[in-house]
Amino acid sequence: MRTQYFCVADGRAVDEAEAMFNGTLRAGYGTRNHAMMKDGFSIADADERRAEQHGVSLSQASYENRVSDAWKGEQPAPASRIGDDAGGQTAYERRIANAWKETR
Repeated sequence: MRTQYFCVADGRAVDEAEAMFNGTLRAGYGTRNHAMMKDGFSIADADERRAEQHGVSLSQASYENRVSDAWKGEQPAPASRIGDDAGGQTAYERRIANAWKETR
């Protein structure tokens, strides 16, 4: 599939000569390109595999996959609570006291 050009205003297809000027896309025109955006491992494939292995429905397997992978995301480290209660309370009070300054 080659690059397709179109007019944004009405969506009609145009040729490259009309949409491009000196190698730059003109204002009011867009492109459509074929792009493969798959890493080879589909979420649906993982759900189907789990459903077959555990003998559960596809929706249950999908839920289990999402829950089991939730911990893998970026999460901040838990704050230390040992001897930090006074500092935490002070920071909280300071943040609340200055909250009116940060409203937009």
